[in-house]
Amino acid sequence: MSDAPKKRPWFRFHLSTAVLLMLVAGILLGLNFHVVTDGVLYIVFGWPFQVYWPDLSNRSSSEGPSPTMELGVLMCDVAVCFAILYFLWRISEWHIRRKERRQ
Repeated sequence: MSDAPKKRPWFRFHLSTAVLLMLVAGILLGLNFHVVTDGVLYIVFGWPFQVYWPDLSNRSSSEGPSPTMELGVLMCDVAVCFAILYFLWRISEWHIRRKERRQ
């Protein structure tokens, strides 16, 4: 029998990679909330692009500002976040597996 280690399937990853991805996903979620003050406090959602924000054009109305949401920009935000997580996963696994091969 061969003593060579078996090749790990592509869909399995290390615990340290999972922890790193969870931390970065939490940071990305935290970046999605912006507080904007324009006389009144508003919360704006979206990173790196603003996706959901109050429409301040009708400030004189009694019901307040109406929210505005851009679905195309939302898809761009989701794609950017998934790309960050994907490349972080690939780099982390490459680094760990390279260290395993050297030993």
